[in-house]
Amino acid sequence: MFKDFLLKLRGKKGVQGTVDRETMYALYNLLIDVRFDLVEAFYNIARRRLRELYDLYSMTMLKFDKLLQALRRLLDKPIEYGLKRLTDDEVDKFIYILPLELSMTMRSLIQNSKMLKEFSQSTPQHYLKSIINIIDDCIEDVAKYADRILDTYQ
Repeated sequence: MFKDFLLKLRGKKGVQGTVDRETMYALYNLLIDVRFDLVEAFYNIARRRLRELYDLYSMTMLKFDKLLQALRRLLDKPIEYGLKRLTDDEVDKFIYILPLELSMTMRSLIQNSKMLKEFSQSTPQHYLKSIINIIDDCIEDVAKYADRILDTYQ
C-alpha cells in the first residue's frame, strides 16, 4: 500500500480538488514530532552496535521519511530546519483534528516511538525488533489513509 501511495504522487502533477488541509497539516506536524524520537532511537541503536536491527530500522525510517516528504509536498511546505518539538497540548490538539481511525494509529505510533527511544538504550534486541515492526505497521496504516485521501480527490 505504501508503494501505491508513492506511485500515485509521482504520477501526478498535483492533487485535483481540495484535500482536507487541516487534517493533513495536523498529520504532518505529528509525524515531524515522532521523527525526533525515531532519530534519537536510531542513534541509541547505533551506539549499542545492534547490527541485526540496522536493516529493519533503516527500511522503516526510509518509509517514514518518504511519507513525510510526500505530505510536505502535498501541503506545499518548504524544507524546514530547526524544527521544535510539540508540547503535549499541541499533540493532543492535532490528534483531536484527525479522524478516529487515523488518531488511533497516530497515538500508537507516538507511544511506540517513545518506547523505542527509551528502550533502545538497554533493552534486548528481540523487544526492539518487535517495537520496530509495530512502528512499521503504523507507518503503513498512515500511508493507507493518505492513499484514500488521494483516491477521494482524483
